[in-house]
Amino acid sequence: MFKILALSLLLIAVAAPFVLPGPNGEPILSLDALVPGGNPLQQLAPASSPAQSLELYRYRNDEGHWVYVDQIPTDREYEAVAVRSEAATLESALIPAREANSAATPNLPANPIEYIQRGQDLMEEAGNVQQLLDQRAADTDAALNNQR
Repeated sequence: MFKILALSLLLIAVAAPFVLPGPNGEPILSLDALVPGGNPLQQLAPASSPAQSLELYRYRNDEGHWVYVDQIPTDREYEAVAVRSEAATLESALIPAREANSAATPNLPANPIEYIQRGQDLMEEAGNVQQLLDQRAADTDAALNNQR
């Protein structure tokens, strides 16, 4: 009996702010105030307005890839595409075009033999670096042993 009374009082205490009017005449608490982004029950309800569509345009770029834009391309053929607004959200980003002589591509030799020569030179330099590191490690060990 005590458990039922305590549970009833707890339920009333939790529900009361949603029912009791505040100074402005509206309930003290609402689901909108508790949940960021609004009432989750309203978000689950079906939309009362019919589905809206967004008009996009697509074309193939010089490399053969499809490009979607929201403005009509003036310099090439395009197709109109209708996209339901609640089904997809597209955000565009401006990506700078790469220059033909980009600094990102290294100067590569035209002759494959030069690749082999560069590889051999690189291995020789790596061996020299390894010898230098081994010598420094030996010098450090010798200095530590002399201090003891």
